Amino acid sequence: TLATWVFDRLFDRLLDRRFGINTSTRVSLSSLHLDSPDRAGYQPVSYLDFPVLMRGIEPHGTFVDFGSGAGRCVCMAAKYPFKQVIGVE
Repeated sequence: TLATWVFDRLFDRLLDRRFGINTSTRVSLSSLHLDSPDRAGYQPVSYLDFPVLMRGIEPHGTFVDFGSGAGRCVCMAAKYPFKQVIGVE
């Protein structure tokens, strides 16, 4: 719903401020002059969705985020007891 989307965007900005990062701004490839049919623009994982995605995962070993973009997923994974968290762009 629209209300859920608006709440999610506001929550994104609030937590970005809390973590001291800027990952909420969506970036189109055309604005970077990188348009290509095999590429996608930057869209971070929702702060609200990440804990849901992590359910059932034993946080040990190494967490690797391929296509880490601005690093939101890496920052959130670092809050879990992984031995190592890596972001690869």
